[in-house]
Amino acid sequence: MTIITESFGQVITRVLSTEDKIENYIPWYDADEEIPIVDAPAVDVETVLEEDQQTGREMPRISIKQEVDFTDEDGRIEEKGNYFIWSMELHSENAKSISVRFERSNFPKNSIMYLLNSESMFVLGPIKESDFRNGAFQTDYLDGDHATIILFIPQVEFDREAFKIEIASYYHGLIELADNSIDPDFDESLDCNVNVACEQADGLDCQITSVCKIIIGDGSCSGALINNDCCDLTPNVLSANHCYTGDPTDTDPIDWNFRFNYESDVCDPSEEPPLSQWVTYWGANIQARWGGTDFLLLELLQDIRPEDNLTFAGWDRRDFFEFFPRTNIIHHPKGDVKKIAFDNQPVEVEYDETIPFPPNLVGGRYARTELSNGINGDFGILEGGSSGAPYFNNQNRIFAQHRGGTSDPSCTETNLYWGGRIFSSWDGDGTNSGQLRNWLGASRNPLTMNCMEYPDMNYGDDLLCAIVPEYYELSNIPCPTDEISWEVKPANLFLGPTSGIGRGVQLYAGSSSGPATLTYTISAESCPDFQVDHDFFVGPPCDFTIYGVGSQACLFDRNRIFINPNDDCVNYNSISWDFSGAVIGDATGTSGWYMGMSEGYGYICATLTNDCGSNQVCRRVLITACNGGPRFSKVPESNENIKVKLVPNPMRGISYLFVDKNPKMMVDIRIFDQSGRVIQQFKSSNNKVPIELSTESSGLYIIECKIGDKIIHKKLIKS
Repeated sequence: MTIITESFGQVITRVLSTEDKIENYIPWYDADEEIPIVDAPAVDVETVLEEDQQTGREMPRISIKQEVDFTDEDGRIEEKGNYFIWSMELHSENAKSISVRFERSNFPKNSIMYLLNSESMFVLGPIKESDFRNGAFQTDYLDGDHATIILFIPQVEFDREAFKIEIASYYHGLIELADNSIDPDFDESLDCNVNVACEQADGLDCQITSVCKIIIGDGSCSGALINNDCCDLTPNVLSANHCYTGDPTDTDPIDWNFRFNYESDVCDPSEEPPLSQWVTYWGANIQARWGGTDFLLLELLQDIRPEDNLTFAGWDRRDFFEFFPRTNIIHHPKGDVKKIAFDNQPVEVEYDETIPFPPNLVGGRYARTELSNGINGDFGILEGGSSGAPYFNNQNRIFAQHRGGTSDPSCTETNLYWGGRIFSSWDGDGTNSGQLRNWLGASRNPLTMNCMEYPDMNYGDDLLCAIVPEYYELSNIPCPTDEISWEVKPANLFLGPTSGIGRGVQLYAGSSSGPATLTYTISAESCPDFQVDHDFFVGPPCDFTIYGVGSQACLFDRNRIFINPNDDCVNYNSISWDFSGAVIGDATGTSGWYMGMSEGYGYICATLTNDCGSNQVCRRVLITACNGGPRFSKVPESNENIKVKLVPNPMRGISYLFVDKNPKMMVDIRIFDQSGRVIQQFKSSNNKVPIELSTESSGLYIIECKIGDKIIHKKLIKS
């Protein structure tokens, strides 16, 4: 079974089964290709762990950051017909896993990068140029002590002088990722923690979806995507200040990984949840932070994607605790899948400044909650990794974020926990970088905000055909608005208006095809305008490129071909391939191979089809006998005098070669496998010749019949 975590528009991490093949996901991957290996300096793990003990590090360490300076010059670039491949392998001795940090990198549009480990069968990608922010990108972890980096570059896009790859640092992992798993923290929390799929979390869907696991390079915390007073989809995440040390040698939020939907879909899971539901965002900037309440407010580097269906938690900054008689805490204890804890008693404001924790406590800034699992309606506990988790009141609004508590939590005893109050964090230390007010309430300064779902399309398909118009309507606008306008681009794909006012629009496709974007702009008094995009495709697949077909190829060479599945024009329900002339071949999906079987021109065609129609693209290649290689006369497969037939085909046990010829004529027969290797060679004067391939594997074979000066080739499939 192949394990996948993905979402539209984001980088995908796969763990392939032993039966699967990397080339099924990376069409240009060649396992036999020699790739330059660069060895990173040795990592002194023991010294780092000793320093963690001396400094009282709170988060469990999962990796060590290492500064390096590797560039594209340390790898190799090779031209392959109408594309280039750049490759390099980063090796860190004794690493259990590796995460790579790119900086100041520049590679062409339409290029695609993958990272992989062929031993652990981890594959990360596709990573596009658009995934880099100002030349920087931080990858997920790959299991193993090395990461192979492969970059595909279309020939027409390549500029060697502008091309640049720089690896500035990487994380030397200390934890081996679990078998057939991506996250090593699964099932690490105590048994009394309650999964959010259990009935105890009923009615909290919006709040649950807002919460994420924050992978901090070398540890993890919890956090929540949080709404602001303009509902403008700013991707703010509220977490704990102590998750960010500020130490320049430690990880920066720009390297953090924000994993949403890391949750089981069953109450008592026995295995890791369906990875296809995970949603990952990479990197954030610090907006504000304050040790007084231990709050940390971040803004993700990427806008929230509509198709991810994430939510923005509401909040309550009031001081009156009669609004908080019960508390739900949604969190990732020890980095495990999402859990929920519940305190059925009213929370209290902590005024005792003599207690040792939280450190440097000032009375009134923290809320204290007591969790006694299984007593008085309480359930669950908090652990390491819960730091930054939102405390929700009975109106399902955040009123605090988790600071910490009982150092050795127990499922059978009362555990004390503290959370920094939004009431105190609102004005914080009075500065722009030390308060929540200027980020969450700068325009209207409300007392409360509710949880908000992402605005979406109530109507409208992802494919617009010319036959009938399609009606699109924006729904779920939670905050008051003054005006909603729309515009669709590119305009040349449409008939009729391409802009207007209102949340509903009817669009008519023109005669051209391609990707399109419908953009709604939402305006409200005292708030900045914000936009909601909906991407879709117009018409049949547009013109795409078949890679791996040059102007010439050698007789009997097996050549890899593929269509870049990330090409903007590759919108399809089905793909068919055709090989004719001097070539044979086989392809499924977006990749395959072809081979020249005689001198002359061969033709490789691919047809992509969607519900609007089809588009066929063909490439012509001249097959020649290179370096004195084998030569064949280019003749028809049959002519007026000689007819050749294989029955049955595909073969079942034994097939027979029927040759309609003069009985006195001798037939020279050669059988080739897919690599062009001769596996059988014999002569026969019979008109019915048995073909037996019982010791050969299933696949395509070529039967060559030489009769006098005529050579005929027939394809035989062994199923």
